[in-house]
Amino acid sequence: MERPDYWKTRLSEVEEILGTVKKGNVRSVAKSPGGRDVYLVEYGDKQDFNRTANYSSACGAGHPRFYAD
Repeated sequence: MERPDYWKTRLSEVEEILGTVKKGNVRSVAKSPGGRDVYLVEYGDKQDFNRTANYSSACGAGHPRFYAD
């Protein structure tokens, strides 16, 4: 079975698509264990969810609202 045309698996393919982004902000946020860039495409302003814990801690405490109010 061949992969669909929209399924990009090579870094060069992903970077080509990222180069076409017009409304979002593209940036590298990390490096993979293989030394490749991990990209993020942001749209709009970051929302403030009033987080006081990470998701695992909030669920462990029985209060998911500590993660996102």
